[in-house]
Amino acid sequence: MRPFILEIAASKSPDDLASMLADEAGAVLLRSSLFGTPHSRYSFVAARPFLTFESFGSRCSVTRPNPGDPWRPAGEGEIHYGNPWHVLDSLMARYELLDELDLPFPLGGCFGYWGYDLKNFVEPRLPRRAVNDLEIADCQVGFYDSLVVFDHSIDKTWIVSTGLGADGMRTIDRAEQKVAFWREKLLGTEIKTPVLPRPLNQVPSFHSSLNRNEFIERTQRIQTYIHAGDIYQANLSHRISMPLRNASAWDLFARLTAVSP
Repeated sequence: MRPFILEIAASKSPDDLASMLADEAGAVLLRSSLFGTPHSRYSFVAARPFLTFESFGSRCSVTRPNPGDPWRPAGEGEIHYGNPWHVLDSLMARYELLDELDLPFPLGGCFGYWGYDLKNFVEPRLPRRAVNDLEIADCQVGFYDSLVVFDHSIDKTWIVSTGLGADGMRTIDRAEQKVAFWREKLLGTEIKTPVLPRPLNQVPSFHSSLNRNEFIERTQRIQTYIHAGDIYQANLSHRISMPLRNASAWDLFARLTAVSP
């Protein structure tokens, strides 16, 4: 079967649509920021992956998510041990739509994040020193059979639905269900109003993982390494944390993009 690609006259922006998906499993927003520039033509919104993949070191899990609880598996799923890149590559090969390569935008795909510590499976001699005190997976992605495409260049919106399932088969019924899901979201009236940034004097106090003296000392150590020829570049970072009460992650995103689009 061919994928369903349906142009829809919807007035919602990518942010509007994403704000309505807070309770949906695996909601993803890939958002262009500077509309009107050649490099930011498209934005994409997806939700309800038919399969999720995550890895902690060499432990990889492949699960079918529970629609009522984002990123939480409906069952135990499959556990693999080995190189996460190899496991992920085999999954991507299973769900690749080889007959649709000439389209200018994706029909679905594998969306999520790849963490820095996956470097150890590319350069195994590099040390793994970071403490995972947040218990975040090295990699967490979802496989999606549908998405909404926003073309900012010609101001058009498409619903794309492939009917693809976790078994690798494509069905018309599954494709039609996802089209109906996206039509309801795009043509409905429910929009979550973003929370505007509060004045600076009302922002709670924040905490940095490095104080001023520690940051300067590490900067000087980096300069010593550079002068010695041991390195030519370093990324010195520190974690800034603060309490976020009576607000969701989407509210925080809306505040950040209002300050810095």
